[in-house]
Amino acid sequence: MIEELFRNNHACLVRFLAKRLGGDIDRATDIAHEAYLRVIRYQQPETGSERVVEHARAFLYRVAKNVLADEHRRDKVRHAEAHVSVEKIEIADQGPGQDRILEARDELGAVEAAAWALPSRCREVFFLSRFEEMSHAEVAKKLGISISMVEQHMMRAMWEIRQNVRGAAAEPGVETGDTRLQK
Repeated sequence: MIEELFRNNHACLVRFLAKRLGGDIDRATDIAHEAYLRVIRYQQPETGSERVVEHARAFLYRVAKNVLADEHRRDKVRHAEAHVSVEKIEIADQGPGQDRILEARDELGAVEAAAWALPSRCREVFFLSRFEEMSHAEVAKKLGISISMVEQHMMRAMWEIRQNVRGAAAEPGVETGDTRLQK
């Protein structure tokens, strides 16, 4: 009986199950095989007496639906066990490492030293512009100089700080491409 049931219904049963599994033919085939095994176990219980099933096809489909339901429950339990609360997840610090922090502090110290080494007027313009966040027009008004003079002091300050920090031997204007800075 089981051989005939398999021959007559296997392809249809797999398609039926695959529809419910989003087209997963491999999983549908596995569930169909499990359904056949359960039908065999039902027909030949441990007592050795054979049970007769009147509507074998309907019985097979019912068993297959039960196997599918069991699979869904198992998957749900597996996913629930795999679920980890966001609060329990340890995320690596995405900030800079200690070596980068120390390097940045050294660079900042070098910039500060280079800024203090600027000529007084140049340093004053630089500090007002960068640390007091004044516009070039505001710096010019406060110091009684032209805006173009503020711009020249800022270019000189930036160039000298860059040269001192990097220790570069380049001529002024080479890195920036600004010919106004060349001596």
